[in-house]
Amino acid sequence: DHTSFGRNGKGFVAINRAGSGATTTYNSSMPEGVYCDIISGERTADGLACTGSVVSVNALGQIVDYSLNGMTAFAIHTQSRTFDTQVIELQAGWNIISSHIRPHQADMAAVLADIADDLTLIKNGGGQFYVPGVFNGIGDWQWNEGYLIQMAAPRTLVIAGQAMLETSSIALVPGWRAIPYLRDTAMNIEDALASLNGSFDLIKNSAGQFYVPGVFNGIGSMLPGQGYLIYMTQTDTLIYPAND
Repeated sequence: DHTSFGRNGKGFVAINRAGSGATTTYNSSMPEGVYCDIISGERTADGLACTGSVVSVNALGQIVDYSLNGMTAFAIHTQSRTFDTQVIELQAGWNIISSHIRPHQADMAAVLADIADDLTLIKNGGGQFYVPGVFNGIGDWQWNEGYLIQMAAPRTLVIAGQAMLETSSIALVPGWRAIPYLRDTAMNIEDALASLNGSFDLIKNSAGQFYVPGVFNGIGSMLPGQGYLIYMTQTDTLIYPAND
């Protein structure tokens, strides 16, 4: 009377044919996240919420202690997953920013649409830039880069999409690079950059504070939403420690 099945991490369905409700832990192959049950409702247009029931899948693919009424079912699939979001506060003038979210619409015009009226310019570490309504030399927002953004007034940028694994590898080559911070909590910069031991001389934030390994730490901790300019002396791979 109670059955469930999935399709290689693309979808999952559970059916309760009994006359009474049941609370069950389901094992699926779905990626971790919050999904909208497409039988009782749908994902809202902004992708942030559900009009019906919510189904949470943990890192093991489990749907833990889910209560399903008798003679009902739920169904989820990859496109019914709600978006993760990150809020980034921008000051007037220059900011260095990054995000641990891979935007669901990655084109720069789409990512920055809500702040376009006060956005003057955004550029990446390679010198490519985007000016709203004029020119997009960057193309898509890249999760493995930091960005320098010039604002005419303070604004709040909300990026929606899929959270990146904070331990994702970021390849760096010699010279100045704009790097992202992928963790969702702050961490002392010495610990955060431990994987780059000996391969950089200097890193600085948008406030002009800097860190020189073994010499001076004027930054303190790296912060979510912030980007950083780093001077690499050799090729290396940045891997942040896992979130707490």
